[in-house]
Amino acid sequence: MFSARTFLRMIFFDIDGTLIDHASASALASLSFYDHFFGGVAFPREGFPEVWEGIVDKHFNRYCRGEISIWEQRRSRMREVFGDESLPDWECDSRYEVYMQEYESLTRAYVDAAPCLNEFEGNAARNHFKWCTRSADRETRSRRIAEAVFRAGVL
Repeated sequence: MFSARTFLRMIFFDIDGTLIDHASASALASLSFYDHFFGGVAFPREGFPEVWEGIVDKHFNRYCRGEISIWEQRRSRMREVFGDESLPDWECDSRYEVYMQEYESLTRAYVDAAPCLNEFEGNAARNHFKWCTRSADRETRSRRIAEAVFRAGVL
């Protein structure tokens, strides 16, 4: 039971770029993705991680504006990366999964994430962590975050 003098403290952590090294995982995963589909990607390998992030941002912003669904933005990425607007949905989904599996295997917490989070050991606020992410796939994203944080020796 809470009284007027009781305050709940919450700590919000952005995930990508704060606790999790998204940029490195995404860059490496995009190159692995490129190599997996060698000859099929509509862009040169050199500079592909930057091209990939630009395509991700472009279609994610369309999703944020309500123009397309989360699934449509993923499929739009694949169609643009392969330069083929006629790719069927199932093929886009399958190709996207290739990227996500590699990305998830490369997702790591920053080395200072564990010491930062461990500062809250024994602190009641530790029970009130909130994670902020732009991912719509919360269940998978949460599992990926937890795995990265556990690998870093946190919790």
